[in-house]
Amino acid sequence: MMKSKNLVGKFLKQILHGAGAISFAVAYLTADSESFRVLHVYCGYGFGIIFIIRILVGLFPSSGISLHTIWRRATLAKSIYTDIKNLEINRLLNWQRWYGATMGLIIFSMYALVPPMILAGIGSYEELGGKLARKIMENSHETVGEMYLLMVTTHLLLIAIRYFLGKYKELSISTTKKPLAN
Repeated sequence: MMKSKNLVGKFLKQILHGAGAISFAVAYLTADSESFRVLHVYCGYGFGIIFIIRILVGLFPSSGISLHTIWRRATLAKSIYTDIKNLEINRLLNWQRWYGATMGLIIFSMYALVPPMILAGIGSYEELGGKLARKIMENSHETVGEMYLLMVTTHLLLIAIRYFLGKYKELSISTTKKPLAN
């Protein structure tokens, strides 16, 4: 039963990742085009809905994609800081801890950026407030969108680095094996 829950959680995570990535990419690419403004807005709404679903699913610890896991990764940074303070060199050389902490902080930052980005976009589209308020919301929406893109890019770069480090480790292990003597 636990294995099927984990598979459902992984499948749901992949669906949410894919839908979120597509909706954000389309919204980002159509941001400066007045003729595609409605597409930009609908993709932004879709991204917001996907985010809400992700948060709701993450509230259940058995979902396989819990928010507790992300928080635990983000708080690894505190233990790394303690190790730096205490000069725990062996623990500091463990790259997986750095990867987990950095990835947790990036994902946590991405989650923190989504609500202001979506709300500023809604406020701008619905033309809430006067000219000054709309301009502030438009600029905020654009700035937070650029920051979010930076976080996504960093997230993907870390995944690529981890992948290539794993491949390098596999390669170095396979080349250091000694052939069996007959």
